Amino acid sequence: MNKLQGQLVDIQKEGDLSHVYIEVAGNILQAIVIDNPEEFAYVQAGSAIQLWFKETAVVLAKSIAAPISMENQLRCQITDIQESKMLTKVYLQHSAGPLVAIITTEAYQVMTLQLQEEVIALVKANEIMLA
Repeated sequence: MNKLQGQLVDIQKEGDLSHVYIEVAGNILQAIVIDNPEEFAYVQAGSAIQLWFKETAVVLAKSIAAPISMENQLRCQITDIQESKMLTKVYLQHSAGPLVAIITTEAYQVMTLQLQEEVIALVKANEIMLA
């Protein structure tokens, strides 16, 4: 499980959904949380908060040429690669801490990822859990 520490910047609520904005090492990440707004009321702007997301929820890109709907984008450096027949674990370093992406080995081979290469780690807002 990937874990990053951040500071809550803003919450926008609509019905049982909360759109949460968190500053993490100079990046604004977003999470969509399904909740009862009354249960989430203790979280205020400025609060310290942890973001958790699965290794399989991380998408890797070498570059992004056009705007895309996946707004959580973290520039990282590849620190290790563990390739197996079906899946490959790509270990990343971001200024906020280490991350891991699990991608198919086919995708790893097509992307020709290399140690120390810079990549963009993308995470959908609905894949992020808050603690």
